[in-house]
Amino acid sequence: TSPVHGGARALRLSLPDGTPQQHAGLVRQGGLPDDAHYSMFVWLPRVHTVRTFWHLLQFRSATGDPRPEADVHWALEVQNGVDGQMRIDLVQQRPVSRWMRFSGESGPPLPVGRWVHLEVRFVRGGPGAGAVTVWQDGARIHDVRAVETGTSAPLQWFVASIGENVSPGPVDMFVDDVTVSAVRLR
Repeated sequence: TSPVHGGARALRLSLPDGTPQQHAGLVRQGGLPDDAHYSMFVWLPRVHTVRTFWHLLQFRSATGDPRPEADVHWALEVQNGVDGQMRIDLVQQRPVSRWMRFSGESGPPLPVGRWVHLEVRFVRGGPGAGAVTVWQDGARIHDVRAVETGTSAPLQWFVASIGENVSPGPVDMFVDDVTVSAVRLR
């Protein structure tokens, strides 16, 4: 049986072996507010070693422009700390070939075998006008302001497991009680 946080079912996202790059998840495009809290509960059954990347949530400005540098991507990325435990980093990708990492090494480890609440306040804005704040189980772990978070293109929000070189496989995660809200939920 799969774990359930609220209701009768949770969504299982699974990457068969974690390499090469694999994707599993859901996306919502357009109709999203410019300033909102995006929240989900995540259950990770075991510790994984992340050699390249593993994203649990992404925001993208989908410009439709064929130039990769036209899109702005933000993600919650799982990385292993020096102690081997999994932690959440906030990353920004622009242009597509370059990532900027806002490290969560000092943040709490991601728990294994229980639900963890991840919440992101995402404020859309052009250069110097956006903000991203991340909470894990109610504790703020990232707060980045005066950054570009998007363009006027429709915002895409991915609740996903997107990874490359993650082991051991399969790389499973369960997601439940996903919400978009004008206020913090916790």
